[in-house]
Amino acid sequence: MTCLLVVSGVYTILFFASLYIFWQRHHLNTKEENERTWWSGFSGPKVKKQLWGKLNTSSPGQSPFVEHELGKDQDRFHQNQHDEWQFHSNRTTRHGISHGKPPTPGKGESAGQTADRGQTSTSAKRPDSRKGSNSTLSVAPPVQGGTTRPQFANGTQMLHVANATSLSHRYLIFICDKKRSCGGWGDRQRGLLSVFLLSQVTGRRFGIKMSKPCDLTQLYVPNKYSWIVPDEELQGKSVRYWDDMNGSGGYNRLLNTIDFNQQYPEEVIYIRTNVDYFYNLRNNKLYYPKIFPKWSTNSQSVMFRNGWKILMKPSDHLQEHLDAFLSKVSYYNRTQPFVCIHFRMGRSSTMKNDAFRHNLTEVLDLWRFVDPYVNNGSRFFLATDSEEARNLTRKRFGDRVVDTGGRIVHVDLQAALPFSCEGLEVALLEQLVLMHCDVLVISNSMFSYIAAVVRGSNDNLYRLSNNGLHKFSV
Repeated sequence: MTCLLVVSGVYTILFFASLYIFWQRHHLNTKEENERTWWSGFSGPKVKKQLWGKLNTSSPGQSPFVEHELGKDQDRFHQNQHDEWQFHSNRTTRHGISHGKPPTPGKGESAGQTADRGQTSTSAKRPDSRKGSNSTLSVAPPVQGGTTRPQFANGTQMLHVANATSLSHRYLIFICDKKRSCGGWGDRQRGLLSVFLLSQVTGRRFGIKMSKPCDLTQLYVPNKYSWIVPDEELQGKSVRYWDDMNGSGGYNRLLNTIDFNQQYPEEVIYIRTNVDYFYNLRNNKLYYPKIFPKWSTNSQSVMFRNGWKILMKPSDHLQEHLDAFLSKVSYYNRTQPFVCIHFRMGRSSTMKNDAFRHNLTEVLDLWRFVDPYVNNGSRFFLATDSEEARNLTRKRFGDRVVDTGGRIVHVDLQAALPFSCEGLEVALLEQLVLMHCDVLVISNSMFSYIAAVVRGSNDNLYRLSNNGLHKFSV
């Protein structure tokens, strides 16, 4: 009997030791795996709310925000898009985009031959886009034997472009037009940052052509890099189109090893994607670490935060509405922390065909979280894709909860509707508000995850999961 007890004790010790070793290994890899899951596993938010009026029509003194009014006629398209937590390379194709081999030019194949190998053309015909606003930023011409440095109009160097000796005549253009799906706002942010990083390591000029549902330059303008490329500048150049939504083109795997400019010599390459290329490019020994830009060498989240701030600042129009909202909630003279919650429910009576994210009952966890702040005098901001959650929260907290109001709009699938531009504006406004929060709760959504990344702090950052709220870090 004594021997049996000893043997049993030894096995018990070994069992718990194995559990401890497993936990340690899992803990060491948590941060990188968390980044990969968040960045690669979401297609971004698919539901947005409507704002007021049309772009460029609101007067500065007019308050566009509605806290307790609901839009009554809710015409919606319901998307059937799955935002599961998995890598894009393991996903099935959505929105009718078929899988296929990436277009690799073969021997003797001219730039104009397309067949099944991708859309390539030497024609000057380009995707539809609206003319961008004027910008004070420009890109300096290439220096022979050196590198190209984009500059301000006064000549001040602003951003190093790696590996660009004589390639300023080549372009990488992130495209999101009305011809095909390009996902929600989170999808687009991830895609355009991937293309920007690709342009940096290949020495190509980066541009954005986003006209779906309306011209992006009405809402965001260049900050430290001029991404507005005039159509006239691209005329007469050889062209290739990449369609890599959800990894359907397989280009991310190619980027692990290829010399991009040698494989794709066309002067202008339009890329429609929502895929993260960060790890693929970092795996490519031709590019990493020797010519990776310094702002992108740390981690995915740091790359995104730095890249976004290099590229984007709100237009005067969007900034006015952001300032108006923050003033309305007394942000600039607050004595209590500004608390924000993003509740991405997914499938609900509002979005019947959406992928599941959270149960409506999980809103109770959010209420319990904000109760102490509200009891101490704080108001909180709610961004959600569920009318039920919004109505219940308003009923529970009254004027202590604020939101931007309006209809729930999908900026990709509802792009043809007359209020789709307003839906895009609301999406961008809500994300900007989330970036300003002292206390931020995010959901299983790229939309609020990106807000947390650009916010730039892990202080008072929480994530709602299926088993409650937890501290989170980016």
